[in-house]
Amino acid sequence: NEMLWLARTDSGLVTPAFEDVDPAAEIQSLFEYMDAWAEERSLTLKIEGGCPSVNGDRSMFRRAFSNLLTNAIHLAASGCEVVARLSQAGDQVKIVVQNEGEEIPPGDLPKIFERFHRADPSRQRSSAGSGSGTGLGLSIVKSIISAHAGSISVSSTNNLTCFEVHLPLSIAEN
Repeated sequence: NEMLWLARTDSGLVTPAFEDVDPAAEIQSLFEYMDAWAEERSLTLKIEGGCPSVNGDRSMFRRAFSNLLTNAIHLAASGCEVVARLSQAGDQVKIVVQNEGEEIPPGDLPKIFERFHRADPSRQRSSAGSGSGTGLGLSIVKSIISAHAGSISVSSTNNLTCFEVHLPLSIAEN
């Protein structure tokens, strides 16, 4: 299903259905959905800051941030926080998803959004818990963010991994 979705997106068959989306409300809803899993892992889920609504596809937005938050929860060190930090930066919304835990090796960072890329084995998922670990989740995230004229980057230092998403406040509908 993930490969089919990416193929359809690449060929222009999947286009966003634009509407006003409140990033804080969507992330809060995802946190509520993932709360039991986070609690089981002794993690705290936290939203900081705020931002205005963006014009985008609600289901695509949820899919992208669900992937980011799932990864953050899965890879966070027990007893730590997974934080979604929202702010406005000029004419863009900035959303940072961060977790404390083992760093992504520097050699993996440039390839992290490539299809089928999986970081070193100690960071890979088992079949239990959050998903199959196909190596497609972050490429889907990038595809969704790109479809919304946004950008995504990652940093991982000092046992803190941060995915930073920038989305325009307004996207012209086609």
